[in-house]
Amino acid sequence: MNRQVWASVAFYGSGEIANNFIYAMGAMFLLNYYTDVAGIPAVAVGTLLLVIRIFDAGADIWAGRVVDRTNTRWGRFRPYLLWCAIPLAAANVLVFSVPRHWSGDLKLVYAYVSYALLGLLFSFVSIPYGSLSAAISQNARVRAMLGVSREVVASLTAIFLAVVIAPKIHGAAHGGESMHAIYTRYLIVFGLIGVVSYAVCFAGTKETVEYQKESRTLASSLRTVFRNRALLFICFAQICIVAAYFSMNATIIYFARYVLKNTEVLVEIVVARKLLGLLVAVPLTAWLVRRFGRKGAFITGLGVYVVGFLLLYCFRTTDVSLILAFFSVISVGQMLTSSMAFALQSDTVEYGEYVSGERIEGMSYAFFSFARKSGQAFGGAIPAFVLAMSGYVPNLANQGADSVSGIYTALTLIPASLLGLTMLVFVFYPLTERRYAQIVAEIQARRKPDERTPEPVHETQLARDLS
Repeated sequence: MNRQVWASVAFYGSGEIANNFIYAMGAMFLLNYYTDVAGIPAVAVGTLLLVIRIFDAGADIWAGRVVDRTNTRWGRFRPYLLWCAIPLAAANVLVFSVPRHWSGDLKLVYAYVSYALLGLLFSFVSIPYGSLSAAISQNARVRAMLGVSREVVASLTAIFLAVVIAPKIHGAAHGGESMHAIYTRYLIVFGLIGVVSYAVCFAGTKETVEYQKESRTLASSLRTVFRNRALLFICFAQICIVAAYFSMNATIIYFARYVLKNTEVLVEIVVARKLLGLLVAVPLTAWLVRRFGRKGAFITGLGVYVVGFLLLYCFRTTDVSLILAFFSVISVGQMLTSSMAFALQSDTVEYGEYVSGERIEGMSYAFFSFARKSGQAFGGAIPAFVLAMSGYVPNLANQGADSVSGIYTALTLIPASLLGLTMLVFVFYPLTERRYAQIVAEIQARRKPDERTPEPVHETQLARDLS
């Protein structure tokens, strides 16, 4: 790849800094913030996370529809990175600023409203940002690198958040500064950095892939989505994978605080999960894609992911070295699956265009994001309900055996089960590297002005082709 391509990959990845000041903050700290800092009961928090994230998933569909109808001199997707950046940063601060002196009911109302606002605004940034990768290039290697770029930056941002926030949690637990003040101060700073990172992504990327400029009806766009079998496979996988990730991430802080009895270990766990995984997964991704294709690399990543969780559950050790080793295995699996998922989603845009004759990056990514938000809803709510059923008591240093067992279940068994199911289903995923190349060549032939545009391919014909 030439220098210009590498620059596009780097600039695209910069947008993930801002995304993860919201995504990773929510995954790592929001459940604990609501239960232990804001003082909202775990059952109420679980219901809140489930309801609002399902609302967010619906907002993604609307956002995808709006984005597909956008047409500016800067393109369809990039302008949203500028338009929504500042309101999004402000909403993130509000979510972690539940008024301390309000009654329990008012706190809950505030949490619902502020989190719903954040989700709505995030839809109008994450949908165009995710759709942008399909508009930057149709080259399979470039798309794979765009997916890897997102994961590398996301991992580094998560490490940064753990290094900054986790020691403050430990200090607050021992009579230090109020966590309310800490979250507010840091999120203002993170918001400013996020606005800059979106601006850098806007300035450094270009939308180069041609697209149809005529208006489409909602019914037409939905038909295209539901005829896109490859996209439906990816969406199912994302529900399970993101649910597994959020169940693990939301529980890690409880694991560090109440099982290992040291929240400062959280930094080491996150570094093991992210940095050490990056060192293995990034070069391994390129090799696996060359050797087995993206589908094979994705399934391999799922297998590694499951093994890491099972090791952590079966050993149930408090030896930090072993725990870090197990989380390193988990990280490699997570990096492989996440980077390949974004690349595979981009491929489904061409699949949908081949089947229906319509190219709808926005709606395609909206359904992909809908699946991710649904996974967030279930993955974020499950640990809250498990903690509530296991008798968890907020801020009690010595939790009962049932509570510790519940923490282990939410941290390991639930994610492993979801990922194992995804492996079984994804064996039947229809797109291979060879078939994708054929589809792209066919689409390019259709666009030649001296050739008649072929009729959309019927799903049964495509199924025969794929077999």
